[in-house]
Amino acid sequence: MSQKLINISVIFTGYCQRGSSFANSRDVSIVQARDFDSNFTNLQLARISSKYASFLEEGDILVKARGSRFEAKVFRGSAMPTVAVNTLLVVRLTDGVFLPEYVAQLINRSDSQKKLRLQSTGAVLSSLSPSTLGSLDIKPIPLEEQQKICNALNSVNEYISLHKRYLELEEKLSQEIISNLMKGTK
Repeated sequence: MSQKLINISVIFTGYCQRGSSFANSRDVSIVQARDFDSNFTNLQLARISSKYASFLEEGDILVKARGSRFEAKVFRGSAMPTVAVNTLLVVRLTDGVFLPEYVAQLINRSDSQKKLRLQSTGAVLSSLSPSTLGSLDIKPIPLEEQQKICNALNSVNEYISLHKRYLELEEKLSQEIISNLMKGTK
């Protein structure tokens, strides 16, 4: 029997600086949507008011809350306290029945993305609310099966990433060859 994501997690928006007061402030790493592609390895530092911050924990699922695709990715930790910006939603699982990677993969599925897009708001730039994200159905399966699914999908995603990189390099090489040929005809 499926469960709603909201029933197995806490979902909240990322950090939004309130005012310009830096009382109770501290240095933290900031996760933004653009950090998804680099697996959170190049986070920027900022000084924020810790009064309003919810710090990320290992295994939190970050979901892009703006745009045409509400991509999810699992946060794997940082050497210093880290917060997500307010254009991201944070999903913190509250039970041990689901692996964060499995839930992120379910959020990223095309049928889930379609449902989220249909329920999102905004005419020009779609926005995803925590309640809309929380309405997703999550089918429980044994942890071992979740892990097998995640391993298989990670292998496929790694292959796709390598193939994209190959195509980018091939395009760059083609452009260089064309450029060199054109220089030779002058």
